[in-house]
Amino acid sequence: MSNHYPVAQQQMQYPQPVHNPVPTCSLSALANMAIAGAVIGGSAAAAKNLRRVQKEEIQPQAAMLDTGKTALSSAVATAAATAAATTVAGAVSHAVADRGMLRLAVMFGVGTAVLYGLNRWTEDK
Repeated sequence: MSNHYPVAQQQMQYPQPVHNPVPTCSLSALANMAIAGAVIGGSAAAAKNLRRVQKEEIQPQAAMLDTGKTALSSAVATAAATAAATTVAGAVSHAVADRGMLRLAVMFGVGTAVLYGLNRWTEDK
């Protein structure tokens, strides 16, 4: 290699520090997760309530109301859990290999807590 470049251009360049802000979810991502939570929770409730209607334990109108309530609660819990998991897992060092498991654990814990709270609140109503 020839030495055609001035000395100033040949100086060592050090890498710039990387700024890794805590990631956040966009509203559309949260909405998509809420829809997924509503579909999954609502489907599980519908299956359970269909069986209860067949056994004549509840009326169809009560089954539909419970299914809707469960779908809505699942949507809220999933959105809250997604936001929390994104924040917590993003704040952990990028060197941690198990961030995926951490994210799932946070989602499970927050989702459970939100559903528990919503169920307790609606029982009192």
